[in-house]
Amino acid sequence: AKESTGTAMVYLSRSHDAKKNPMVYESKLAYAKYAFGDTICETPEDANDLIKLATHIAEQGFDNLIFVAGDDRVAEFERKLNRYNGDLYEFNHIIVQSAGERDPDSTDHITGASASALREAAAENDFGLFKAGLATGLRYFAENIYAEVRGELNELNTQQRTKRALIFRRNKARVKIGRDRAMRRRDASYDGVFFVC
Repeated sequence: AKESTGTAMVYLSRSHDAKKNPMVYESKLAYAKYAFGDTICETPEDANDLIKLATHIAEQGFDNLIFVAGDDRVAEFERKLNRYNGDLYEFNHIIVQSAGERDPDSTDHITGASASALREAAAENDFGLFKAGLATGLRYFAENIYAEVRGELNELNTQQRTKRALIFRRNKARVKIGRDRAMRRRDASYDGVFFVC
């Protein structure tokens, strides 16, 4: 985003199902904002697919779109986004950029990062592997995230829930500082948008 003088924006899927999306959107959003600040944007309720999200972004006045996708889906998203340009939305340029090839055998948690691997670790009751795969900023919440991915959220006791709420409240000022900093950067200069779905 910096190289493109764009605005970094990350939108999370609102999908929720037991198999691939076990966390409710509100939890995903809260944890992601805690870990990554205001780069995380709230996904509109009616933007439940890539084209609707692109339309939403165009409506915000952005002229160019750089979409970052998994290496194996670049061609697919390039076709899809360009098919509706000039019809449902209008960008001067649409670029679909590879996030890089993922190495499932890697142990560095970046090139080997995989939501599927974390869901599998949770299903196999391997808390250590699950925690190691989380973003560093989220490891403090590993037990709660693990329980939610395993569908055990209702089993969390009141004390644990209160503790989680207090931590988020305690860091509210930090989040506000990050939000203000992001707004200042955003207002400085940009002519495009960079987002990850």
